[in-house]
Amino acid sequence: MITTISAIGRLGNDPEQKVSLKGTEYILFDLAVDRGFGDRKETDWYRCIAFGSVRDRILKLKAAKGSLVHVIGAQELEKFKRKDGSEGMAPKITLYDLEYVPSGGKKEVQPQPPAAQQPPNTGNDEIEEIRVSGDKLPF
Repeated sequence: MITTISAIGRLGNDPEQKVSLKGTEYILFDLAVDRGFGDRKETDWYRCIAFGSVRDRILKLKAAKGSLVHVIGAQELEKFKRKDGSEGMAPKITLYDLEYVPSGGKKEVQPQPPAAQQPPNTGNDEIEEIRVSGDKLPF
């Protein structure tokens, strides 16, 4: 079974280009995903890896540290060794897709000409009125 994850976060570092022992090119980066609000805000970190066309698209987009992105991929826990020699587990996402998320920065809005006035559509143009007395309601 595969656990698929969809997350929006910021790159914690510039993507690192790597080559596997078998010659497969890939990139790695860390993704910071915030959750909660105010004093309860916390950040979850994911190690992301991308191959093939997803890798190529990330390089073409020139994603960099701080970029706000939406990722979709397969999540798994990866074992690692800490500096003290103990083992730990960290979440890793093998990416299926990545896209930039608009930053919400202010853009100049061009004024639009007023639309022709039409009566609002109430949605009940062809609905027949039904009258029910309170003692006949099923609840």
